[in-house]
Order: sequence, then structure tokens, then C-alpha cells
Amino acid sequence: MINTMSCTPSEAISAINALWPLRLSVMLWGRPGVGKSQLVAQLAKSRKAELRDVRLSQKTASDIGGLPALDHQNKQTTFYLPDFLPREDKPGILFLDELPGADEQTRIAAYGLILERKVANWTLGDEWRIVAAGNRPEDGAISCDFGTAMNDRLVHLVVEPTAQDWLAWAMENDIAPEVMAFIQVRPDLLIGTPEMDRSDQAIMPSPRSWERVSQVWKNAIGKREREILISGVLGDSTAHEFQTVADELKHLASVEKIISTPRRQLHKVIPTTINGLYGMAYAMAASVNDVNLSRIMEVVEALDELRGSAHNGLPLADIQTLAGSLVLERALKLGLDCSDDPAFIRFDEKRRGDHHTLKQAA
Repeated sequence: MINTMSCTPSEAISAINALWPLRLSVMLWGRPGVGKSQLVAQLAKSRKAELRDVRLSQKTASDIGGLPALDHQNKQTTFYLPDFLPREDKPGILFLDELPGADEQTRIAAYGLILERKVANWTLGDEWRIVAAGNRPEDGAISCDFGTAMNDRLVHLVVEPTAQDWLAWAMENDIAPEVMAFIQVRPDLLIGTPEMDRSDQAIMPSPRSWERVSQVWKNAIGKREREILISGVLGDSTAHEFQTVADELKHLASVEKIISTPRRQLHKVIPTTINGLYGMAYAMAASVNDVNLSRIMEVVEALDELRGSAHNGLPLADIQTLAGSLVLERALKLGLDCSDDPAFIRFDEKRRGDHHTLKQAA
């Protein structure tokens, strides 16, 4: 058992950044598909550091420690070192993935690299950091115990994604709005549930599998092909739930149609279900650009004032807050400024008014 508190992928990145000046090695634990490899790649990109990705389950001990060779001139044995070991001392991350799943001799060779930062007569430069990763025994994957000596020399982080953290990542990585809307509605299905574990299901959802579902949804044209492929990615029960929601969203008005509709007619094109409203919120945020930002903000600002009985009982103010936050975050990422836009000013006044009302009620 890895007896430490868990953290989200974004929290893990922040923690490793804080640890960076200390040159301590980090071990990332978590079930398959939670985003361990992805967060290391994101960390390297943010630090402008080179990333050397080594899958230890596919290596042998000699792949780590080098192959012995004869130095005839000095009459001694030397080693030809692997090409993944960096020769230049510049900012970089040596990522030793699948460490617990490697065979024993490979792990022993990797332990030496982690503990001493050296192999034979080669030493890892001061600008490089070591991050290892793997699955825990309770994750149902091939895994092993490191032993007290190794555990004592690593900083252990257990990575467990949350829907909120994953959705923030998804907004920046072109994930299909249908997938984001489904996870907003069913955050419990971002990863496999305990019930799935107990029933010994081989295929379960994970952040990695939802990314694949997004790719399938965008590229598989035939309905039957989508059903087969998504079931093969998520498992049949989760796939059925997703496709029910996604098929509903497929018939909604496009973002272009919504933002071109006059304010008084918006109630005719705005979705009339929770699933549809979430799908619209993520679709609008994903569509933001310098041309349509102002009009999208006008739609967001009008959401809590929709006319028509079809929207009665729906949490339009909550959807408005979510959509506004998503749109503004997206605009900020794109370097777009809407602070002088009349629709944004009205939306901001409403949001501030809600906070003031809540404080008075408290």
C-alpha cells in the first residue's frame, strides 16, 4: 500500500515544480490511464525541458547499465551506455515509466540510476530530474514492492484525477464537446467504479480511454461502427450511457446557429435538457475565437432570462455561470480581452450580484 495522500495531475505538476530545485527523484503511482505519462510531458513542456521517455517494462538490465566491452588499450572492461542517457547538461526530465512492472534485474539497474544518478562512469547532469511511474498492486496491473531502501529515497505521489481537473485539461486539448458534457453529467464515470472492479470487468473507463472516445466520435462516421468501437474502449455499459447522451447532443443547434439567433428568439434554439445545456456550454467554449467571442458572451449573459416554458425548472443560472467561466478561461488562454464588451460587463454584474446575495443570506 502506498500510504500517502492522493493528488490530481495538475496538483502533481505543481508539487514537482516546487520540488525541482532540490533534485529529488519522484515516483508517480496510479491506475492505468489516469494521466501519469501525460502530466510528465506537460511538465516538460511548461519548463521547456527535454523529455527522455524510457519504458522499463520493455528493457533489460543491460539496456540500463550498458553492454560490457573490452578496452584493449587499457586492458580492462568498459561499458557501451544506452543512447537514452543524456550527454548534455541542460534542463531535462528522465522519465522511467512502468518501473514496478519491469523484471527484477532491470529494476535493480534502474535503482542504481535513481539512487546514485550515475551508470558506470557516466553521471546525470545537475539540470536533469528523474521521474518514475507505475501502477500499484491494487490497480490490477503487474507491480512489485520496491523495498524500504528504495521507497525511502523517493518522493511518492499517488495520482487520482478528478472530473474538474480532467475537464480543464480537455478544454485545452480539443476533446469533443459530447465527451466533456458527459463527464460533466457523470463525473463518477471518468474512471472505473468499485462495482466494475468487483465484477471483474476487463474494460473500464479512464482519462486515457475518454480521449480515445473523443477521437472515435470525431472520425467514425457510421453509427454502428461508433457503437462497436466505443464499447471496445469503455466497456458496454459505460458506452451505452455515453452514446445515449451523445446522440441527444448530436441533434442540437450548432454554435453558429445559436450565436446568430436574436436574443428574443434564443429560447427556440437553446437546449431544453440538462445534457443539452452542458453540451452547449462546452461547445461554445471550444468555439471561441476573436470574431465570435462577443456574440458568445451575449448568449451566455442571456441564459438566465430565456423566455418560454420549455426551460422552466432548468438550472439556467448555474449553466450560465459554468458557460461564462469556460468561455472566459478559453478567451484568456487565447489572449483575447473582452473586459470592455457590454455583454461581459452585464454578465460580470450578475455574477457579482449573486455573490453579494449569497453573502447577505449567510
